[in-house]
Amino acid sequence: MSSEGADMPDGDGQWSKPTTAAFTPGAAAGLAPVAGGVADAKQSAVLGDLHLDPVAADTLLKALAKIKVRAKQLLRDSGDLDAPLRFGDSWVADIMAKRLRQVAVGNGSVAAVLTEFERIVEDMELTVRAAAGDYIARDQAAKERLEKAANRIGVEVIGGPA
Repeated sequence: MSSEGADMPDGDGQWSKPTTAAFTPGAAAGLAPVAGGVADAKQSAVLGDLHLDPVAADTLLKALAKIKVRAKQLLRDSGDLDAPLRFGDSWVADIMAKRLRQVAVGNGSVAAVLTEFERIVEDMELTVRAAAGDYIARDQAAKERLEKAANRIGVEVIGGPA
């Protein structure tokens, strides 16, 4: 399935065009179809056509959280790549240094691909929550409200959703 020109949800649930311009050609070939697939699944979940068991959703959300943390670490670490490179005092060395720095931090760079990947993972998270009917989020919110109310009157809540 190709996402080229397909509508995609952004972080606010709005539908927009995929940002394949942020991808290097190799990354575009791999991430753009994934982004399109996630967009299709998210739309199905929002429309109520896609359902996911809350236990499976919890497992997926935990895995996605780990992926998001790693993507953020990689994005943060990619800033270290923005440093002048010295390969010698020749025009060939200068060209190589400029090209490698552009790949690291320029347009279509590692950072741009990681940013887009992070957005796709966030869309996957929203898709899982929508497909699970947002049971996990509601259960967690209800648990937190119950714990706050119980703390006000000095009672400890035992059991319930994790």
